[in-house]
Amino acid sequence: MNNILMALNVVFPTFIMMSVGVIIKKVKMVDEPSLTVMNRIVFRVFMSLLLFLNIYNIDINEIFNPNNLKLMLLTTSSIFFMFALAYLIYNRMTKDKNKLGVLIQATYRSNLILFGIPLILSVYDESKLGIVLLIITPVVPLLNIMGVIILETYQAKERSYKKLFISVLKNPLIVAFILGLICLTLKVRIPKIVLNTMITMSKVATPLAFVVLGATLKFDNMLNNIKFIAVTNFMKLIIFPIITLSIALYLGFRNEYIVALLGVTASPTSVTSFNTVKEIGGDSKLAAEVVASSSVVSIFTLFLWVYFLRTFNFI
Repeated sequence: MNNILMALNVVFPTFIMMSVGVIIKKVKMVDEPSLTVMNRIVFRVFMSLLLFLNIYNIDINEIFNPNNLKLMLLTTSSIFFMFALAYLIYNRMTKDKNKLGVLIQATYRSNLILFGIPLILSVYDESKLGIVLLIITPVVPLLNIMGVIILETYQAKERSYKKLFISVLKNPLIVAFILGLICLTLKVRIPKIVLNTMITMSKVATPLAFVVLGATLKFDNMLNNIKFIAVTNFMKLIIFPIITLSIALYLGFRNEYIVALLGVTASPTSVTSFNTVKEIGGDSKLAAEVVASSSVVSIFTLFLWVYFLRTFNFI
């Protein structure tokens, strides 16, 4: 029963936020043009701010701890492996570039901030939270940068490598990442009153993104993409955690380290992936359906993962 409640505590809030979006669209509080504007604000302002703060708050000393370095190396390596595996699989399933970029990023891009933190708090307490925050340091920027590059690369329209490079550099998430690195490297200290304001604003990113996602969903279209949705959810919620957790357990990781990796690999596809697709270009309907469906399926898969890992005393 505790495992079921834990999974519900982690996943259920996403349904509430998406349901709000469905309702406000149903009662015609928003229309397609206003949703496009809202998504642009989420992507260019709030999510960029959230990414900047993730970089700005990196603790360099913690990163260079040998055990933590090994954990981060495993995490990033597994992400690149899933990217390569997704490319090989989806390249055979479809030649539609609008779908290809969406499916590839949906397979490896996790909702770590939204699910990883509640997950470890549900299993342990705040004293173990540091390991999730440590993983967030390299993973969140990496996921965002890879997502931007992949979607820019797989847009249906042809473009030169020079234009692609310029387009990637101009992306708000990439700009936020670079600014964060500059501030971190030069040890720029943002005044506390400004920093607190930025932190407050960044908290808008995830809930508003889910509301926009819910308002964008068209459930009658899901059957048209059921093959892609099923394969992506299987890859994301089953194959990804099996590969990564097996290696982690073999390397001797246990307890909060395994739960943190569970947040990276077994959490639903990041809602940010939908916002990125809608902003850059691609099949935004498919992106929304993958995020929504993986959020539903993860209720059951997260329960099974936690139950299995606890049964064998890995966590």
